[in-house]
Amino acid sequence: MRIPVVLIFIAASLCFSQTTSPVVPIACPQSIEIAEQPVAPSGWFGQNGKRVVFLQRLALIERRGDQEGDLAPSSEKKRGARIEQEWEVAQVTGSKLLLRCYYRGSDAAISFEIPAGIGRCTLSYRGDAHGQPVQTFQAACR
Repeated sequence: MRIPVVLIFIAASLCFSQTTSPVVPIACPQSIEIAEQPVAPSGWFGQNGKRVVFLQRLALIERRGDQEGDLAPSSEKKRGARIEQEWEVAQVTGSKLLLRCYYRGSDAAISFEIPAGIGRCTLSYRGDAHGQPVQTFQAACR
């Protein structure tokens, strides 16, 4: 008995068209420009300035109302200087998830709101001897 080619194509299409969560690539800018405004003492005046600061580290933040907290990774794998951290975030409900990017020599940070419906976020980077990020390779959520 020969199965019509059309039926094989339809069956194959159904098998390979499983819905998967979209990957949301997230990458902190390697550098940002910040504006500085000094607070001058009485009788003095300040000179505003700008400078470029470079990425230092990343964090996954949970925000509920006006309260925030860093989420610890669900798992961490080390391969030489490369470190991969993974957060299982599907069970986080009723709050916002943010990817926060911190910059060297500054209190400046920027954040990206991770869309609802994401189940897992992974961050891969190269660490120094103490495991602190030196270079970010990739951050993605799905």
